[in-house]
Amino acid sequence: MAKKRQRLFSESWHLVAARHAVLRPAVEARRQTYRGEPWYVLYDPLRQEYFRITEGAYNFVARLHKGRTIDQVWRTCMEENPDETPVQDEVIQLLAQLNQSNLLETDLPQDAGKMYETRNKQRRKKIRAQALNFLFVRVPLFDPDFIFKPLGKLLRPLCSLTGFIVWLGWMFFWIQVVHRPFR
Repeated sequence: MAKKRQRLFSESWHLVAARHAVLRPAVEARRQTYRGEPWYVLYDPLRQEYFRITEGAYNFVARLHKGRTIDQVWRTCMEENPDETPVQDEVIQLLAQLNQSNLLETDLPQDAGKMYETRNKQRRKKIRAQALNFLFVRVPLFDPDFIFKPLGKLLRPLCSLTGFIVWLGWMFFWIQVVHRPFR
């Protein structure tokens, strides 16, 4: 605990302490256990991207809302559960990553040009990664269930012992009668 107290405060905290932030309304949080530890996965259905955070970080992020500053939320979390609450440097890093992943709404003025450039960089990086990894080609497919469900009743008898015997008889007939070489 003493080691954590030594690095509890950050020199950069004043940059975010008075700001307001909240998770975007579309972001969904799901609790998962990974290697025996609880984690939360934040899912953005619009961009179909995932972001994994610890339980302590989620307890902090879940309390964020526009009526409270980041410092107020952090102090409340520290009072309730000081062992699990991330330290100030971790909170700054977490907020920066969530903001970069476009999962946060903040009261910071957004530079539209910077947002556009960041989005283009992410898009170029994704395209470059897909081009370099030629063994992992993503091909959009469709779900063929709507075709196979109606045909299931017709195809099921063919995939049985009776179907196999009929097929074997047909192959014997084809070889002996139809496919007979000309003499």
